[in-house]
Amino acid sequence: MRAHTQEAKNLIKGLKKIKCQIAVTHFGFAPKSETILKRLPIDFVKLDSSFLENLAAQQGKQDDLTEINKSIQDHGIKTIATAVEDANSLAVLWTVGINYIQGYFLQEPSDTIAFNFSGTE
Repeated sequence: MRAHTQEAKNLIKGLKKIKCQIAVTHFGFAPKSETILKRLPIDFVKLDSSFLENLAAQQGKQDDLTEINKSIQDHGIKTIATAVEDANSLAVLWTVGINYIQGYFLQEPSDTIAFNFSGTE
């Protein structure tokens, strides 16, 4: 995307005209990922799942994640943590201030979409 920043800006501008919100995935995996925050008007950042590996057991990772999350949110962008698989990681993410989470800890993927919209089971 960095090689085609102007094209990406134009695409995002068009998508925002039709009320789309934009997310960048695997954030933090590539070097200098933070330049995307400065150059593109994105709404969400999905952090790379490598941030969550052994998160609860490694204070250094927690500190790094806190710093990255603050930097992203300082740009007015919401953060999403993926691959959340245990309560300990969830507790850390809550403390760090991550906006949204997804992963097996919440619910396993399903082959079908089934939701009861009536409000009763």
